[in-house]
Amino acid sequence: MPFEQAHQLFIENHHARRSGERKGRLMRGHNYAEKLLLQLVWWPLFGNFDNLLVIGPHLLRNLATTSISPEEKEVLRLAVNLGKPIRPKDIILHSDVNFRTARKWLYGLVEKGILRSITCDKYACYYELKEGAWQHLI
Repeated sequence: MPFEQAHQLFIENHHARRSGERKGRLMRGHNYAEKLLLQLVWWPLFGNFDNLLVIGPHLLRNLATTSISPEEKEVLRLAVNLGKPIRPKDIILHSDVNFRTARKWLYGLVEKGILRSITCDKYACYYELKEGAWQHLI
């Protein structure tokens, strides 16, 4: 099914399930930018709208509250692309930095609630993405 047809069905389904102010907000709030986000980001990644809630301004505001340095964003991109828990060594090889710098970036992402540390014995050896971590790249 092409994007336009799937998008139209998605919106019609949400309109049918809502009433009152929620329906009004959906009609007023889903405009060009929201559709463009779905077309350029969501659709290429998933190819459907299953399990997608309509994105509202409250979500975008919440995403903006956690500021991430450009270096941390690069670490986050690397972690997403690896598809497995990231290690300081992965960052060292990718960014040509020393161990302390790699660990500092990882700790920063843990403190911001984006990564979760996985310990081996008593030290953190790996870091995995928490659910929704990719949203910080937007």
